Amino acid sequence: MVIILAGLRAATGILVPFLLALFITIIVTPVFFWLKRKGVHSVLALLIMFVTLGVISFMGGSLINQSLRDFARKLPGYQIKFREDAIRVIDWLNGHGMEINQEEVLNQLNPSALFQFTGTLVSSVTGILGQSAIVLLIVIFMLFEASIMPKKIRSLPDVTPEIYKQLERSVLDVRSYMGIKTIMSLITGVLVFILLTVMGIDYALLLGTTAFLLNYVPNIGSFMAAIPGVLLALLDKEGLGPAVITAIGYVCINVGIGNFVEPRFMGRGLGLSTLVVILSLIFWGWVLGPIGMLLSIPLTMALKIALESVEATRWIAVLMGGNPGEGEDGIP
Repeated sequence: MVIILAGLRAATGILVPFLLALFITIIVTPVFFWLKRKGVHSVLALLIMFVTLGVISFMGGSLINQSLRDFARKLPGYQIKFREDAIRVIDWLNGHGMEINQEEVLNQLNPSALFQFTGTLVSSVTGILGQSAIVLLIVIFMLFEASIMPKKIRSLPDVTPEIYKQLERSVLDVRSYMGIKTIMSLITGVLVFILLTVMGIDYALLLGTTAFLLNYVPNIGSFMAAIPGVLLALLDKEGLGPAVITAIGYVCINVGIGNFVEPRFMGRGLGLSTLVVILSLIFWGWVLGPIGMLLSIPLTMALKIALESVEATRWIAVLMGGNPGEGEDGIP
């Protein structure tokens, strides 16, 4: 295990583009097969997918990179403004009978760490998009292989119809999870973008992209995505009102999508226990970096589904899951 983990960390530069291409392939495969069912030739369908994904990655990467450069230029000003506001609050509290050490509090409150995490996460994704040509080539070859892979698997001598059905179910479960999660994350990002645009807060596109990415991280991702938006509302606008409204908006979006909309589509049987979610987030983030945090749940879900498909390891999958008597939304 030590040797394998060391190898995974050393091969991050190769693994991350490959895994990202794999999960993009899982998400877009239904579109590729839909085009083929409509009578589009395989080569033309692959060309359409390549051009579409290339345009999306190029335009998205360009816009986000521009926002990141502008944000990095203004970050020192935000830090100064945050420090001044914090000093005023501490002075007000000290004036009303509370004894607070100003320097100690200011040393603990470091907004640059929060903004830096957001920038690191988004820049890691855009860094991968900088290799979009390689990633897209891998996706195209994976799509081409996907059309003939079932025949290859069925032709293997040791693959019985039961084993093939288990493999097929595993792939469909992962594809369903990734597809639904991507749609929900996209809706979350768009709603956050609209909220911040209406509130007149800078970098709405950047923060919407952050909300989209961090929505893949359950339990804590939405909270982490809300912090930079609320801080910017506090620093850009005068008074606490805009920051409070922004925070309420984030809560409404995340609670509405995460607790009501998403569970209705996600279905049952794909749950992970909260402990497994946190541990997988830490583990894959340590192995693969910020991108590993985004891919942590899909990777763990794929592992859980693979363990479920084998009788000897099914007990491990049961331990990794949530309450056996509850669904994704916690309802028995």
